[in-house]
Amino acid sequence: MGSAADEPGDLGVYTYRGFEAPELWGEYAAAYPGKTPTFQFLDSDAQAFAKVQSGLRTDIVQASVGYALDYVNAKLVQPWDTSAIANFSQLDPELLKYGQIDGAQVCIPTDFGFNAPLYRTDRVEPTENSWSLIFDDRYKGQITWYDGPVDMLTITGMYQRVSDPLNMSAAEVDEAKKFLIEKKKLVRNITSSPTDVQTDLQQGNIAIAAGNSYVYTALAAAGADVTYMQPKEGRLAWSDGFMLTSGSSNPRHAHDFASAWLSAPSGQYELDVLGMVSPNRKVNYGTMRPDVRSQLGLDKPGPFSPPAAFFMGHCPKRTEYGRAWDEVKAS
Repeated sequence: MGSAADEPGDLGVYTYRGFEAPELWGEYAAAYPGKTPTFQFLDSDAQAFAKVQSGLRTDIVQASVGYALDYVNAKLVQPWDTSAIANFSQLDPELLKYGQIDGAQVCIPTDFGFNAPLYRTDRVEPTENSWSLIFDDRYKGQITWYDGPVDMLTITGMYQRVSDPLNMSAAEVDEAKKFLIEKKKLVRNITSSPTDVQTDLQQGNIAIAAGNSYVYTALAAAGADVTYMQPKEGRLAWSDGFMLTSGSSNPRHAHDFASAWLSAPSGQYELDVLGMVSPNRKVNYGTMRPDVRSQLGLDKPGPFSPPAAFFMGHCPKRTEYGRAWDEVKAS
């Protein structure tokens, strides 16, 4: 890898909307004044993978860690040179493992979070701490499911106690599909929009959701009377991460951008504003309200590992899960 001066400097970043916030890459802006990256925004991981496969030009893709192997198999990305990332030594090695393939850091996790039952405490009385709440007949018309095939099929597999929720057999997928079709009559809506879930819970349109941790954090900050459950089956943990494209013309700039994002100040912004967990060990969790920190499970060791959570890594049955989910939504 050469110097930044040898590169065009027109860094491209393909990421989620909201992740272009300058607070997340302040060190990069200071190092390269006037060279604001070109941000393109993805709607889903499946869409991002298809677009990069089709030739979308970018240097960095920020997508689910669970898709990293797909990018590697398609020869779309290259490993990071971790020695060229200034803040790399500050990162939690246990969390970094989620982005390693065959010993190489192909994906650098940038943020971690959960999906878990999220409910209005003033309107819902769970019979147990379980994913059963999003399938509870008592709350017909007051439930929102997340519109993600791997997420929802995996959650159902966790609830049904299959041995490997990310790699279910054809019979297990069929059983999960039939169960979801049976329970779909309870659901008010199915959405992938965190904003919609937050608004519906605040306004009382729904009382229960399969909710992201950052939706809970936002609701708690707004004073909403909500609970973020720790289900007995475990939460569904996830991570997004940076991947360096094989055709990047700005690898040095990309490494410096990654280092900026992975800094402690950036991680603090992630935690305090976005409600997500950075892999940087210097982030101060003491800034969180104690009750919010406790409900997110960040006051205990191993919040992203069993038994607290099941991590959503690579799903070899993504196509099968997608077909099953399409049938659920069409039912």
